[in-house]
Amino acid sequence: RQATARNYIKRIAREIFRLQQHDLAGLDIVVRVRKNFTRTDYPVISRELQVQLNLARKNLVLPRLQSMP
Repeated sequence: RQATARNYIKRIAREIFRLQQHDLAGLDIVVRVRKNFTRTDYPVISRELQVQLNLARKNLVLPRLQSMP
């Protein structure tokens, strides 16, 4: 059971990253899951991961691009 849940979490994280990878080029992303969730929690988890990836993109990628001559 734990392996199934772990693999489900990995699939979700990969899919969300895949959909945003063009905006996150050059970043290494580590996803750390702190509590278990079920398939019914997918919309909440998906939204939160997208928010966090957007924050990473804004905080890390954009300042580098702006400072380039």
